[in-house]
Amino acid sequence: MAINRDYLSFDAYAIKKRIEQKLSENTDFTDHIYPGSDLSIFIDVVSYTFQTLQYYLNQAGTEAIGSDSQFYENISRIVKFLDYNPDGYSTSLVDTVVSGVPGLKNNTVLPPYSSVSLGKTDENGNDITFSTTDFNYMYDDVTVAQGAVTNEITLYNGKWTLYESPFVAEGTAYETFTCSNLYSEESTKSYTAFPFVHALVQRGDNWAIFKPVRNSVFMDPVNQRTYGENERVFELRLDEFKNITLKFGDGIYGQKLENGDKVYIVYLKSNGPDGQIASRGITNLNFTTSIAGLTENSLKNALTEDYSNLVNDSSTFIIPASIVANNYSPASRPQAEETVEDIRFSAPNHFRSGGRLVTTQDYDSFIRGEFFKDVIDVQIQNNWSYMKTFLRWLYNNGNQLQGDPGYYLSNDLKSRYGYEFSDSCDFNNIYAWVQMKSGFPIPKVNILRKIQNKKSITGEVIILDPIIQSFIPCAKDNGYSVNNWDPDFENYIEIELIPSTLEAPQRIKNIVNSLILSYFRQENQSLGAVVNLDQLLNLILSTNGVKRVRTVFKSSATNETVFYNGLKFARWTPTILQGIDKELVSGSVKIEDFMFPRLIESTLTNRIKVITESAYGTNEVEY
Repeated sequence: MAINRDYLSFDAYAIKKRIEQKLSENTDFTDHIYPGSDLSIFIDVVSYTFQTLQYYLNQAGTEAIGSDSQFYENISRIVKFLDYNPDGYSTSLVDTVVSGVPGLKNNTVLPPYSSVSLGKTDENGNDITFSTTDFNYMYDDVTVAQGAVTNEITLYNGKWTLYESPFVAEGTAYETFTCSNLYSEESTKSYTAFPFVHALVQRGDNWAIFKPVRNSVFMDPVNQRTYGENERVFELRLDEFKNITLKFGDGIYGQKLENGDKVYIVYLKSNGPDGQIASRGITNLNFTTSIAGLTENSLKNALTEDYSNLVNDSSTFIIPASIVANNYSPASRPQAEETVEDIRFSAPNHFRSGGRLVTTQDYDSFIRGEFFKDVIDVQIQNNWSYMKTFLRWLYNNGNQLQGDPGYYLSNDLKSRYGYEFSDSCDFNNIYAWVQMKSGFPIPKVNILRKIQNKKSITGEVIILDPIIQSFIPCAKDNGYSVNNWDPDFENYIEIELIPSTLEAPQRIKNIVNSLILSYFRQENQSLGAVVNLDQLLNLILSTNGVKRVRTVFKSSATNETVFYNGLKFARWTPTILQGIDKELVSGSVKIEDFMFPRLIESTLTNRIKVITESAYGTNEVEY
């Protein structure tokens, strides 16, 4: 949609002249005709401010569709018609193992709002805390030792906190409350973990907990049903100003609030980036159940109904001191709320899938949209595609490299490498090859948790690490081990410069190194990519001062030298095949759909030599 630019015909200069004309009609004002006077400067400020505001007003008014929207306020309103709810701030989460659970019949449930404190503070001086968000059943140590169950619990960074004073309901249908002071902002180091906002409703002497749904209060998209009149849910949404709003039901779709109900809003107050902890950051820490700002008696009243349905004795919320938590993997990275570009990508996919995962495209779009800050690429396969590509690849390599088609197709494929040994009876399996970003991405089990309530009941989703394809410049394989490839740098890329160039050889070397590293940077690659070495060669040749590029092998033990005009690389599979498939490639190389290319060295400065041609026609190495 084209943006209307009529405002350009009425610019700041025209406004200034109009103001001066009006002032000239009145003899009380004369300073404006003198440049630099106070009144003249004031007119300039008003004129240019008016033009700036007019530009933004016009741009905001013309953003009628999502594909053109540049402002969060506008796209937030637009995607509301698609029943899409933009993501807010995602706090760090960590998988913990709980131990020390006594063999009791009672108190084997860890309630929500339970937390462990690390004994450290964040940048604002708040305790760094990790909390539960729901009820978690715990098994005693004897049962866990038998191996059938585990006490793995996901904790979310933050402390449950009461929001200011309670709202008082009027009892109207779809009653909505806006928490104007509940937002996430980097500048003030204030973070509200989304979607962990609950409403504790006091109706006389009775208490109830209302929990959020991310979609409309009318429809449950997962179970394809409408919410009932007694279901305690509310629609949680970030409005166009990124404030958190809560919309309750009308008594037909979702329980309606009654006149006089006191609504206490509690939320998970995150520590932000300071909440990202390393493994063993939580070591033998005890739980306490509380909400900052809310009395213990009020919390007990709110939890009693749900808690009594889970344990025999709900008279106490005291968690035995023997129960401790430990984390053996690092916490995930926190994520800021969705940007305009993120919403523009995710909202149409959400609308097409109806909030459910059925086709491979649904799974692909969901994983990319929900985990866009942790995931580089995704490849979704059904069981037939998995057998036709990955298992066939193992079969062919076993046949060609080992003389035994079943050499790599063993039942311990999963225990040794983490990949499923599948057959035609596993027709309900859905395989997601997910290439994660480096650093501290979220555990893959969290992707499974998000998918769990959206997939079909018969679908079994399996998250897999891609098979890595290693690449390195090589003109000749001199019998190197893939675990210590060419330690003497016998293979290198030779860059010959134009004799008349003024470019410094070291600068050319740095540019070529940067071009190759950038080409193989994981953000620039994809699963099943075509590694186009000719394209990379053209990039190098287009560098000012470069005349010729060759890949060279020069033996460190003999005088043997091998030249290849252009780029030649060695490639192999380090896992499963253990590099036995290594080969030299040039031109364009298409890797398998479940593979991801990777340069095995972080810099190639030792594998790049720059030469200049002498007057006698011989080459002299400069760098």
